[in-house]
Amino acid sequence: MQSFGTINLIRFLLILLHDSVFKVPRLLKLFLFKPLTFYSWLTQMVTRLNNHLYAMRRFCHPDQACQVLLESEQHQLEKTKEEMMKRALAWIQQDPLLSSKMAFLCSIPGVGNVTALNLLYHFQKYPQANPNQLTSLAGLDPVTRVSGTSLHQRLKISKRGNPLLRRALYCAAMSGIRCNASLKEQYEALLARKKPKKVALVALMKQILLIGFALYRNNRYYEERERTKKN
Repeated sequence: MQSFGTINLIRFLLILLHDSVFKVPRLLKLFLFKPLTFYSWLTQMVTRLNNHLYAMRRFCHPDQACQVLLESEQHQLEKTKEEMMKRALAWIQQDPLLSSKMAFLCSIPGVGNVTALNLLYHFQKYPQANPNQLTSLAGLDPVTRVSGTSLHQRLKISKRGNPLLRRALYCAAMSGIRCNASLKEQYEALLARKKPKKVALVALMKQILLIGFALYRNNRYYEERERTKKN
């Protein structure tokens, strides 16, 4: 299995050498997007194992051997996740430009390495995209679904974009509510206007996406604006 992957890697590099130009999007797909995809799959597997272990301890008398086996598998998946993330970050650090862009994105409170890598990949792959196009790529653009039973349907996000990016933005929004004062203020303001929590979270996800794009494009670190309350 390992030799087959090595052969594919060599064949891919030979194609690049034949083209005489190393195209950034193709390298990103090999060294960044595929590890991110595998990382997301590993995260889902760890979550399922955690659920199995919780159910086993909570609702039944667990078999000791089975529990040890699941815990060992969980530990191994966690180690593999860490290794995949280290590889992706190490590849980013080899390029001064990508490394600086990564630092700009990570300066947003609530944005960690996984979200920053997803943003970096999409910003690099679609350098000419505008904010509306980026919103569509993340599947956060609003759409109206009309059926024959009702003509007054609420707007919903399309979910047609990349699910990995959307999931990473969701985690960043949840984290931003706790550690980003500006996002927390915006979230609470939306709730005060009787907006559903899901709608408020989607607004924060879009906000993080567009803030990240502005920092990436302008080569700037995140600066939280000070807001003075009027008496």
